[in-house]
Amino acid sequence: MWCPEGYVTLVDISVQFNFDVDAVGPAEGRPKFSEDSSLQIDTGLMDADELKAFELWRWAAFFEHLGHHVRACLPSGALVKLSRPALFPWGHLYRAFPKRYAERLKCKEIFFDFIELPGMVKTASDLTKIDWARGIEGASLCIAEQDLPVPIHELTDWLLLASEKHVDEVSTPAIVETDSLAVRIVEAFKSRRVSTKPQAKQMLARDMKWEAWRAEWREAVLLDPDLAKPGPRGSRD
Repeated sequence: MWCPEGYVTLVDISVQFNFDVDAVGPAEGRPKFSEDSSLQIDTGLMDADELKAFELWRWAAFFEHLGHHVRACLPSGALVKLSRPALFPWGHLYRAFPKRYAERLKCKEIFFDFIELPGMVKTASDLTKIDWARGIEGASLCIAEQDLPVPIHELTDWLLLASEKHVDEVSTPAIVETDSLAVRIVEAFKSRRVSTKPQAKQMLARDMKWEAWRAEWREAVLLDPDLAKPGPRGSRD
């Protein structure tokens, strides 16, 4: 897979995803015996079916939250923005990854019409019948590093948190500590006291360790998704 400098391919992201097998624990209600009647040993991790379901759910969540930043990179290096229907998943689409085993297995039915996971536009001949797909079949999918809300190794946790927060916002009003650092970060950008992430850290959390700062930044991005957009804030408003 290929992409311009400053971008990362979705294949590269999938490699990191493969390491995140312990991001979610085993499901509730998992049967003691598999379909072939063999006893399932409880390892404290998801089984093979759950892992497959989680893989597909995670890509659906990735495109839901970050799909507007995804680009198709042609062999020439040209970048093409894809419309939402091009990245739309089908199947059982849960906002948050299910906790029950039976519901998790339904996520194994998620599929994409135009995307060949882990990261390219499908090359099937029927795509040539679709105007927008002509000329980009087999293109590598990528995303600008600056458009990722967190480093790649933190992306799984971010998607889980973002999806769970979305469910909470739909079901109940959001309750936010008004004096939290995340809120103060958002307010600093809105009041234009800062326009970049480094400026915000310098002003609000100069002595905070980077791991703790990144966690607070993720919370701020969930409160104001515009913070994840590239460039100084003042240049976007």
